Amino acid sequence: GLNVGPMVLTWVFRFLYSILERWTGKALANAHQHRKREARDAETPEEKAARKAMRKAAKRAARKERDEERRKQQEEEQQRRREAADKATASLFPKSAAQQQQQQTSSDPSSTGAPQGSNGGNANNASDHGDLSSQQTWSNAGAQFQSHAAAGINMEDLD
Repeated sequence: GLNVGPMVLTWVFRFLYSILERWTGKALANAHQHRKREARDAETPEEKAARKAMRKAAKRAARKERDEERRKQQEEEQQRRREAADKATASLFPKSAAQQQQQQTSSDPSSTGAPQGSNGGNANNASDHGDLSSQQTWSNAGAQFQSHAAAGINMEDLD
């Protein structure tokens, strides 16, 4: 057979210990509440106002700190997203990214104002950068050629 006696004794002692611990915890909590209540009742109105002012100041400081931390996190996230978007734009559209960088550099107040290129840094001049619609047309033609080549269609047969 099984020796059940030690298991029963262990269970009884644990049960009694939990009851005693619960009773002691309640008694200590009640005593603490009574002492706290008596201390508040013995407080002068000036002490009470000072305690409230300290509590409000602590809450304001904590709120300000939380708001500042949240603002910093939002700024960091926006900066990270901007950098990721700029990187993606540069990899997908290298010429437009270079134009955008040139525009930012020319509008940057720390730039020297020296001419950049043959048109004095004007990124909108078609003579330096080519006509956008013709760039798009050549790009579309290249994409069509690649899709036809991938499908095995001979371009001469399309004429």
